[in-house]
Amino acid sequence: MKYKAYKCDHCNRSFGRKWNALRHSKLKHTNLAQISKDNIKIDRFSYKTHNKYYDYQTKFKILGDIETQLETIEPGIYFSDYFSANPVDLKIIKIIDQLIEPIEELEKILGQINERTKAFILLQSLFASLQTNEPVKSLNETVELYRSMKVTKKIVRYMSKLDVESSEEPMLLLKRKIKNSYIFRGHNN
Repeated sequence: MKYKAYKCDHCNRSFGRKWNALRHSKLKHTNLAQISKDNIKIDRFSYKTHNKYYDYQTKFKILGDIETQLETIEPGIYFSDYFSANPVDLKIIKIIDQLIEPIEELEKILGQINERTKAFILLQSLFASLQTNEPVKSLNETVELYRSMKVTKKIVRYMSKLDVESSEEPMLLLKRKIKNSYIFRGHNN
C-alpha cells in the first residue's frame, strides 16, 4: 500500500499525491482546507500554474472594469453586477456554459416566431431542464423534439402542396407511411 503523506486538515483524508490533496481541498472545501505533508503546512495555492481557472478574481476585476467603461456608452445589465469569483457563482457560470449550445440551437430552431413566444418557450424549456438530474441532456432532448416538430410540419406542408390523392389528412398519411417503413420496424424504442 502506497504511503499517503498529504493530509487534509479539515476532514483528515489522506492522499498519495500533492496535486490530488490540493484538488480535494478546492473541490470539497472550496480551498478552505489546509493540506499538510507529515504535519508541515503546504501552500494551498501552489497548483495555480496547473489550473487555468486559478485567478478568477483578476478576471472578474478586468470584466468589471470593461463593463464600467461600457456603462458610460450603453447602460444595461452587466455580468459583474450579479456574479463574482465566489464558488457558488463559479458553479452557476459553469452550468450556464454547458447549457449555451442547446439554448442557442433551440433559439435558432424557433426562428422568426414572435419574440415574446420565443422567450416563453426558451425559458420554460430551460427551467424545466434545471429540475432534472441531467439538465443538459434534458434540454438537448427538448431541442430534438422541437427540431422534429418543425421538420414534420414542413413535410406536411409539402404534402399539402402536392395535393396527394388520399382521403387521409397529410399528417395521418405521414404517420402511416412512417409506421409501415423498414426503419420503424427496426427501431428499438
